[in-house]
Amino acid sequence: MDNDAISQAAERLSAGQRLVVFSGSGLSAESGIPTFRDEGGIWERFPPEDFAEIPGLIKTFLTHPDRLREFVAEGIGDAARAAPNAAHAAIAELQERRQVTVVTQNIDGLHQDAGSKTVHELHGSLFRLKCTRCQHRVDLSRQEIRDLSERLGEPLPMPAKRRRLIRLMLPLLRRCGECRSRMRPDIVFFGEQLPAEAWQQAQVASMHCHGMLVVGTSAQVYPAAMLPAVAHDSGAKVVVVTLDPRFEARWANQIVVGPAAEVVPAIVGEIE
Repeated sequence: MDNDAISQAAERLSAGQRLVVFSGSGLSAESGIPTFRDEGGIWERFPPEDFAEIPGLIKTFLTHPDRLREFVAEGIGDAARAAPNAAHAAIAELQERRQVTVVTQNIDGLHQDAGSKTVHELHGSLFRLKCTRCQHRVDLSRQEIRDLSERLGEPLPMPAKRRRLIRLMLPLLRRCGECRSRMRPDIVFFGEQLPAEAWQQAQVASMHCHGMLVVGTSAQVYPAAMLPAVAHDSGAKVVVVTLDPRFEARWANQIVVGPAAEVVPAIVGEIE
């Protein structure tokens, strides 16, 4: 690690009380959850047009139910088994010294598991269902999702594969307790809008923060990627922690290259 860069980053983030942490899949990768877009990521093996868009999911269900089973089992299994890493813990610890708002593109709930209190999930949560009609939401436990991933991990028997897959997926497609309509995972598929409340709160926090720590994201997926620029243009100091030594952005005041689980605790340790 570059100790001078660590100290400079901590100094920039120490300038004010209101901090935003903007996190992405690179942070989760250090907890063992594969990224989607990087080399060897999920989208290389499961094309997003077939698995991340509602029409594609329906088509895959009708034509290749075993592939859909593999995608769901892998997508939820790694997240259900994951635990917060040292960077998650350091971000939660920072709450003791600053007013910290976490804005995350991750759906794995690891910030909350580490103890972060104010978390805006821009892409939803794997551990929550929402009603397709009245928007009522129900939380799921990590154990429920882990058990489901294990059931989905077994190949489907040849007869009536689609019917068997539906039966396995029923815990994610249960009836709403309020209006009896069908529920669905509360995650954002391609082509869907970000959740309005989380997006509004993320923008407000970015506009009014004194500093922003960007961790584990290339900041290239819009509209979420505009938040660091919003913070910078509003006067905040923006620090980026990345594994990419080529990373550059006009809104970045400081770039620290290294694993988040090492760099973030080091930065937090120097924030007074």
